[in-house]
Amino acid sequence: MAEFVLILPILMLLITGLMQFGILLSGQIAFVNGVREAARYGSVLQTSNDLQADANGDAVNARLREVLQGGLPGYTPGQLVGVQTCYQGYENPASSPTTYSVKLTISGAYRHSLFLPIISQILDPLDGSSDGHFQLYASEQFRVENPPLTTNPWVSERCVVE
Repeated sequence: MAEFVLILPILMLLITGLMQFGILLSGQIAFVNGVREAARYGSVLQTSNDLQADANGDAVNARLREVLQGGLPGYTPGQLVGVQTCYQGYENPASSPTTYSVKLTISGAYRHSLFLPIISQILDPLDGSSDGHFQLYASEQFRVENPPLTTNPWVSERCVVE
């Protein structure tokens, strides 16, 4: 009985730690899937000028929020930070005459809540801030399904920041 009393706190710490890591891993997977789904959605929206980039960037960001609402357990809209949807033109290799395509990059972070008190105190400072949340990151890049363009619409990136 004495051995059990000595081992129980360590055993409970391990079990709750595994539970918190499982919750965070589930959140990371859901966040990556949400970013990928939003990028896939944006890749079929024709984007070849600044007006389309701005409108489509807003639509992609809205799609990300919609997907996370249904797929990320415990999703809180205010915890989605630093979402950036960027478009950049690039020259198609081995095209004659020279044509251009557009790539879409979406990246962002989600501040996932930490639920278990003792484990939260251990994990919280690992992302650089002690705020009761753990920062999850994701980024995806897709080619936009435009017809080949004769001019490069953007020499540098055109970004829509949420």
